[in-house]
Amino acid sequence: MTAQLVFPRARTLALLLAAAVVAALAFAAVAPRSTATNAAAAAAGVVHIEMKITGQKTGAFKGDSTQKGHEDQILVSSYFFQLDSPRDAATGQASGKRQYKPLTITKQLNGSSPQLLQASATNENLTSVVINFYHTDRTGKEVNYYRVTLTDAAISSDKQYSSGSTVSEDIAFVFRKVQQEDLIAKTSFVDDFQTAS
Repeated sequence: MTAQLVFPRARTLALLLAAAVVAALAFAAVAPRSTATNAAAAAAGVVHIEMKITGQKTGAFKGDSTQKGHEDQILVSSYFFQLDSPRDAATGQASGKRQYKPLTITKQLNGSSPQLLQASATNENLTSVVINFYHTDRTGKEVNYYRVTLTDAAISSDKQYSSGSTVSEDIAFVFRKVQQEDLIAKTSFVDDFQTAS
């Protein structure tokens, strides 16, 4: 009886081992194409952000982009925007005016850093802050797909700090008017405190 159990068990193990080898070979044959496809998809999903600031006194702030046509753009590594609409906990109805947190970006220390500190220290009116979001589509073309524009902005906070081998800077902007546009879908949002009731 033991011999009868050993033979089917050995045969089962041999069949499982053979199936595993065939599966591994099939995966290896497909993997290079799959990896290339995944790399293209990953590249297509990469987003980079650039910002252009124009001040009432300073004019155009120094950019650090080396890409042709983007020379006045400041490279942005992080972006944060928040709009809160206060609600009554019991009814869910609006219970106050909308509230914006300062729009905050992170960038590396560069030529615009002294200008940003000066603008913050003197409360300079920034006539426009334009933040463009880019991604690479599946054909490899760079697409400007989203834009945030602040009008009559000011810097409410400028924080510089070191993290590893780079020195970063968090800039927080308050503003009179904000506009957000999806340049592909052709949709937009505008809120202007000067015209709002």
